[in-house]
Amino acid sequence: MNDLQDKLGGILHYLTLIAIGLGILLAIIIGVAIYFYRKNKKSEILR
Repeated sequence: MNDLQDKLGGILHYLTLIAIGLGILLAIIIGVAIYFYRKNKKSEILR
């Protein structure tokens, strides 16, 4: 029983790390996309 709990704990820990990593990656991608979108809008207005 304890061995199973250890395995589940390890898997959950691993999944949590992956989820955090994906969340950070997604936040960076969205941030960059918004940055370029705004940059393009500004250059269109200037023209």
